Amino acid sequence: GTQGDLIMGTVIASDVPRDLALIRINPGSVSSKPITLASTINNSSIAEPLIALGYSNTVANGGDIGPAGANVGVLTRVVLIDDEGVQGFEMDAPVDPGDSGGPVLNLKGEVIGINRAVVVETITGQRVVGTFLAIAIDEVHDSLPDMRAGISR
Repeated sequence: GTQGDLIMGTVIASDVPRDLALIRINPGSVSSKPITLASTINNSSIAEPLIALGYSNTVANGGDIGPAGANVGVLTRVVLIDDEGVQGFEMDAPVDPGDSGGPVLNLKGEVIGINRAVVVETITGQRVVGTFLAIAIDEVHDSLPDMRAGISR
């Protein structure tokens, strides 16, 4: 499709703890190629540059949200990001509401994670600035076989 075309999709399965969904589209409806998924992310990735893509800075005009915005930063720490034990990472690339679910790319253009949240305070209530969370690509790889089989959790 051309920019601005509406593309319909069907949710095949979802992974609630990881905040992921697999959506099937008609491959003939888009002319772009899929983004490559990185194989893994770990502590050796700390301080590597990244780009977080999302739609928080776009303006909706008549339903057309336009291209995704890009924020640059570095991966600052690999962490568990919730009580479910989901592996993720902290980054200093700013993400805001509207960016959630967008890809985080390394310099090779591979997806290393999925934008998830912003940290605003510590457990003890201290204010935090500049810490943003993404789901690690490893979690996507772990979830895909079940979701491709139509299994949700």
